[in-house]
Amino acid sequence: MRLIYCYILSTILFGYAESPPLAIFELDKSIIQKLDKGKVVTIKTDFHKEMNPGDGEHYQVYGIVNAPIVEVFSAVENFNDYPKFMPRFDYAEQINPSEYIFNIILPMNIKYQYRIEIQKSAPAWLFWETVPWEKNSIKETWGQWYLEPYGESGNKTLVKYQVYTDPGYIPYGFEWIIDIMTRISLPETVKNLKKWVENNEN
Repeated sequence: MRLIYCYILSTILFGYAESPPLAIFELDKSIIQKLDKGKVVTIKTDFHKEMNPGDGEHYQVYGIVNAPIVEVFSAVENFNDYPKFMPRFDYAEQINPSEYIFNIILPMNIKYQYRIEIQKSAPAWLFWETVPWEKNSIKETWGQWYLEPYGESGNKTLVKYQVYTDPGYIPYGFEWIIDIMTRISLPETVKNLKKWVENNEN
């Protein structure tokens, strides 16, 4: 049985010089040391309370990819490649040049739908947020990929990935859905992105 998420994305291309919409967090020495060892670091925060007082969860996930920043951004913005590294992602259906329907597979045959808008600036960041839509099933979600060159070689990229998710009403006994959407899936996404890009670098 499968849980399928469908949502429509509107893509807007912004100038490279513009700052990303969300704050960029500075990493302390202990986190940098873990990243240098190849680990992916996940931090749960209360940052979302500064933006909205919802009941969702906000996570930051960090990792270093052994590839140039342009290669990493190419994977992040190419929705057709998401099944290669995004947990439970099935496929993206393009509706028009700026809109997509995403299908994400989770246990059980339940559908969630929500619409989000994308802003991006190659090769630095990509940001999304929920927009009003009568078929939204998830109450609120927003997040950001932020990429920085790491080290002096030009062949490493520091990935800073943050996501807020408030799924809204969850029936009793289905609380595991929140874990799959946040605590479990988000670090898996960065780990898989690292593997995918490093194994398919041009």
